[in-house]
Amino acid sequence: MKENEFGHLVPFNLKKEIPYTTNTVVQRTIVDKASRIVQLMAFDYGKVLAITSDGTQFHVLIEGKAEMVIDEVSTYLQPGDSIIVPPGTNYTLEANEKFKILTINLE
Repeated sequence: MKENEFGHLVPFNLKKEIPYTTNTVVQRTIVDKASRIVQLMAFDYGKVLAITSDGTQFHVLIEGKAEMVIDEVSTYLQPGDSIIVPPGTNYTLEANEKFKILTINLE
C-alpha cells in the first residue's frame, strides 16, 4: 500500500507492511491527515521508545509481545490486545521480544 493512497481500496496485511531491522524501531506512517495519524511500528528485541501522547492514542499489538510502562506500572500486551492512552501521558514501549504495533492518534 502506498502512503496516503485511497484512490483504490486494496487490502493489505499489517504484519507484512513493515520489516524488523536489527537494533532499530522501524516506523511507517500509513495515514497523516490533519490530527489523524495512523502509524505502524516494528521493534527489535531490546529497543525502548519513550513517548508523550499529544492527543488520545489507540494502540493495538499486531505481533509479538510488548511492554508498555505508564507511571511506573507495566502492562503486557499480546497480539490482539489494545490500550487507549490519554492526552499528555508519558509512557514507554519496551521490546522484551520483537513486536509490531499499530498506533492511531484519535485527536
